[in-house]
Amino acid sequence: MPWTFSPFVLPLFLSGLLSAAVFALSWPHRRTPGVWAFLLALFAITMWSIPYGIEIGFHSLKTKVTWINIEYLGITTVPIGWFGFALGYTTNGRLPTRKQMGALLAFAALTWVLCWTDPYHHLMRHAVTPDTLGGQPHITIHYGPWFWLSTSVSYILLFTGTVVLLRAIPRMSDLYRRQKVSLLTAALFPWTANLLYLARISPFDRYDLTPVTFSITAAVCGWALFRYSLFDLVPVARDTVIEEMADGVLVLDQAGRIVDTNRSATLILGTTRQRALGQHPNDVAPEYTDMLAPDADPILSVEEISIRRKGHDVHYEVHTSPLRDRAGRALGSVVTIHDVSERRAAEIEREALITELRKTVDEVRQLGGLLPICASCKKIRDDAGYWQQLEDYIADHSEARFTHGLCPDCLEKLESAYVREQGAESPDGDAQDDQSLA
Repeated sequence: MPWTFSPFVLPLFLSGLLSAAVFALSWPHRRTPGVWAFLLALFAITMWSIPYGIEIGFHSLKTKVTWINIEYLGITTVPIGWFGFALGYTTNGRLPTRKQMGALLAFAALTWVLCWTDPYHHLMRHAVTPDTLGGQPHITIHYGPWFWLSTSVSYILLFTGTVVLLRAIPRMSDLYRRQKVSLLTAALFPWTANLLYLARISPFDRYDLTPVTFSITAAVCGWALFRYSLFDLVPVARDTVIEEMADGVLVLDQAGRIVDTNRSATLILGTTRQRALGQHPNDVAPEYTDMLAPDADPILSVEEISIRRKGHDVHYEVHTSPLRDRAGRALGSVVTIHDVSERRAAEIEREALITELRKTVDEVRQLGGLLPICASCKKIRDDAGYWQQLEDYIADHSEARFTHGLCPDCLEKLESAYVREQGAESPDGDAQDDQSLA
């Protein structure tokens, strides 16, 4: 009999069909960071599950090995897709790089080639022998060194992707955490089942439950896709925008505790992320108590505070806005802290300049109009009725200062008067000397 139906074929085909369905649903989001790797993983699940379902029904050893080789297209690609999705989803597509993914895919391609050429080197399988259990055709495989190397790489990639998501969960909001928990649940079943199969402790000794559990993976991912908008809520804002903002950002829960913060906020508060999380703002930085009161209602407000640091004032503008879910229920508040010290310094400089200009204008205006001046001595009468020298009055009412000298006309007049005076005094002097001698 060329092919025998087995009940185990149904969950395998179901796994492949579910993966294909989730692939179709995810395709419109292919430009979202990490989704292309997720699509690769779904394609690999389909290429593993359906060929495996076909393979277990055949009796011919050669036919079985052929379908096993086809399965390895999916077996070697699933861990790479999961690894690429985990890193791309949590780093906004910065990792892994194209070179890294290219190297991993080249390794998977080499493994697939070694599967088809195994009769010439036996790096994948030392021997394949037929076996039967319960009337169903099975085979026993004795694996070669490259198989164990390939399997080790696959588990490293699966484990690394899972750890990346686990480490990202504490930094995400509740909605993001639900996404990640859904994905981790989806990843837990398949590689655990595969580990049990390789260790020969599976409850179905001759069947690999890994592709069967991928039906759970596809179902959970499909549920997360619609329930939590899996690819519409990629945490790009948290890791790419919020963390790199120059403004400080604090997320407070309903009790006023800090549940999230970025690097700028910790620098402004003079603390660390580890110390700030779970604390009230006034416990972390008492100088911010008035603006970040833990029991304050999360209403939209804008305040400005000044803090003395290192001998000078630092000015911050604090925005507080409510944080609500889709149903309008209050979840807490979001506080942004913007350094406005440069703006305040510019405003102070501008105010000083305006004051100085106004003073100058006032002084100029005081010198305008009619000034009562003496026609003889040229003194000016001020507002109080006192007479002042012209230069004194102008100096008091403007920035002008006087230096004294003689113009050429006055200098000529003074010299002429001096010469005449000296000429008149000389004869009188001689006469007085003659009288004294007499």
